[in-house]
Amino acid sequence: ELYLPEKWTSDAKLRSQARIPEAVQFKTKPQLALDMLRRAVKDKLPKGVVLADSAYGTGSAFRRAVRKLGLHYAVGVDPQTKIWLLDPKTQLPAAKQDVRSLAFELDRGGGFRRCTWREGTKQDLSARFAALRVVAAHDDGQPQEARDQEWLLIEWRDGEDEPANYFLS
Repeated sequence: ELYLPEKWTSDAKLRSQARIPEAVQFKTKPQLALDMLRRAVKDKLPKGVVLADSAYGTGSAFRRAVRKLGLHYAVGVDPQTKIWLLDPKTQLPAAKQDVRSLAFELDRGGGFRRCTWREGTKQDLSARFAALRVVAAHDDGQPQEARDQEWLLIEWRDGEDEPANYFLS
């Protein structure tokens, strides 16, 4: 799909110069991605895992739509993304916080584990990771259903002051 900035789709002169058909309307990159995923599912292409950076994963709507298509995902999220920790006994959402704060809390408690994921050209690539089940907050800050648990994966690279990446899967 060709991403067209809203400026191009809302300006008649630009549309004319670029020969953009009237049927083509502005869509965000996540909307375009979902359109492509829907076509792939409809065409019965082999299912894989949807991977996306935080431009796609931060809002809960994209993740929910991917799951509704019956697909698995691993998407980056912003450090400010709110999640609900689960009560160990009931497995229901218990305490809300952002993933960055949780990372520092886990680090203080020794909650990260070193993992090497592949050989690099000069040395093995490794970092410290933490993974735990959480319930992500909807865009309105409320918890999703307890059954909508996701994995939160946090990557903290050597020599860095804070984690490099956060993913929901």
